[in-house]
Amino acid sequence: MTNKNTMSKRKFYLFSLNYIIGFGFIATIGKIINLQALGLLAFMLTSFIALCVALAFSRATDEYPDAMGGSYYYGKKSGGKHAGFYQGWTQYIQGPVLSVTAPLFLSVILKTIDPHHSLLYDLISVGIFILITVITTFGYKISLKFIVVAAVLKWLVLITSVIAVIYLATKDGAFHSNWGSTKVSAITFTGAVLSFIYAYGGIEGVATLTGEVEVKKFRKLLLKIFFTIFTAYFSFYLIFMGVNMSTLHTNNVELFQKIFIVTMGTTGTVIYTIGIISNKMSSRASNTITASRAIIVLAQDGYLPKWIAKKNKKDEYGIAIYLNSVISIILMLLGLMLELLHVDDTFNLILDIGLFLFFSQYIGTFISLMVLSHKKEIKKIPIWEQVMYIVAIIIMVVVLSIVMIPPITNQPWLAKNTIQITSLLVFIIIGYLIWGSYSLIIKLKKERKTR
Repeated sequence: MTNKNTMSKRKFYLFSLNYIIGFGFIATIGKIINLQALGLLAFMLTSFIALCVALAFSRATDEYPDAMGGSYYYGKKSGGKHAGFYQGWTQYIQGPVLSVTAPLFLSVILKTIDPHHSLLYDLISVGIFILITVITTFGYKISLKFIVVAAVLKWLVLITSVIAVIYLATKDGAFHSNWGSTKVSAITFTGAVLSFIYAYGGIEGVATLTGEVEVKKFRKLLLKIFFTIFTAYFSFYLIFMGVNMSTLHTNNVELFQKIFIVTMGTTGTVIYTIGIISNKMSSRASNTITASRAIIVLAQDGYLPKWIAKKNKKDEYGIAIYLNSVISIILMLLGLMLELLHVDDTFNLILDIGLFLFFSQYIGTFISLMVLSHKKEIKKIPIWEQVMYIVAIIIMVVVLSIVMIPPITNQPWLAKNTIQITSLLVFIIIGYLIWGSYSLIIKLKKERKTR
């Protein structure tokens, strides 16, 4: 019998496009554009990694069509409970970590309008997204309605931005000059590759919903989603290269805002702000659905308390949704604290932590699938596909090494590097402490019963 919360193929396709396209691209395309000619290489390297992710997850979901948990399930099948937990926890925690970037991004926009009230805008931004997070706990059907309403606003603003960029590109005609060579450090280039993966973030997340989609060939559907997104991004990137960047002259966070200001003045800023809020409203509601599924499987398999995976009267994982929202709100407040302490470039600092977890999850998934193929537990993966996975792993390891350890390329070690690595380790260790504590409680309960 079909679950009443199951999505049709068409609904899932639209849900996935809406979930993936938007904020990640807006927040990171500026780093690609600023690389000029090398931007195309960075764009293609990141897209290659994303393609490998789509290939891997689409293959895995076809092999295990009824499995929930995505990377967690593949890690458990290939490496046992420890590998499974690492994959499952890092897959889950990246969602709440990256949720911190939304209020930080909005506060940057508001501060550029009125820099004299930065504290007020920090508080307003966090307040808005805490409210959005609370609203998304009201249930699956309400979340879907919330997604639809927010998505309409989001796509109207995205379409407006495309029209604005086409207008600027036509007026400026700077396509040839933007392809000129520019001196770029290794850490700047690899940082752009790392950041731009955020534009594709979510491909792995929607794979956790495979058991709730009415489709036989999930691989074909997931690859269709990837190529739709790639085509949209690449087309927009080529159009963007026709814009005279000197007229915008800004960092990646404020790039789209400047486009709206140049083309529409103050009205443009208002429209852009509405777009960012509606975009994150939509993705926040979508994340509530995907992230709650990611933590449910850990509870179902005994890593976390089983009551987390209980369904409510509406046949929804209410407790998991509430728990995910509480964790996200706590991390938003921690992000606010970093901003109030005037930690330099808090947005990119938090963004990179989330993307480190992305890459870790991707590497683990590629290895898991190759191990399962070698053990003949799934259909043999073609050599060409395995080579793609290995190349993607090498690219990601190189990128992570250069970004996380700057002295490798003779760059200074900064305070933000210490914060990033420490935070990354803390997030992972917290997961193991929760698992260890719960296991100890269960063990003690069993010992008491046998006495």
